[in-house]
Amino acid sequence: MKKEYDTFDKISVSTGSIIFEDSLTLDLGGITCQILKVGGPHEADSCVVYVKEAEVLFAGDAHSGDYYHGEGKIDPIKMKEYVEFLTTLSFTTYIPGHDAPMSKEQIIHVLSRFCEMK
Repeated sequence: MKKEYDTFDKISVSTGSIIFEDSLTLDLGGITCQILKVGGPHEADSCVVYVKEAEVLFAGDAHSGDYYHGEGKIDPIKMKEYVEFLTTLSFTTYIPGHDAPMSKEQIIHVLSRFCEMK
């Protein structure tokens, strides 16, 4: 924030004006962005942004551990559901929130290890 703003008193927080339940599709003129509520191991309201035409999935922290209720732990059942969701989408590039982009095969391989934890 310090890079973007000279002073914090210029920041104004407001509530969102668009609310959706499970998904929201945005037509950007030749490119369609689908915001999909996926839940997952991070938080119940985690969402991803799917750009079908570019075969890109922006995941943010959706696959991360639960730092709100679980001290960063990953629920293997929620992770398995998330991995199963990933297999249903046609994408080639996965963009996580805090790591380098990966292929679909790479991210499914990496995350599948967390499905077996006990």
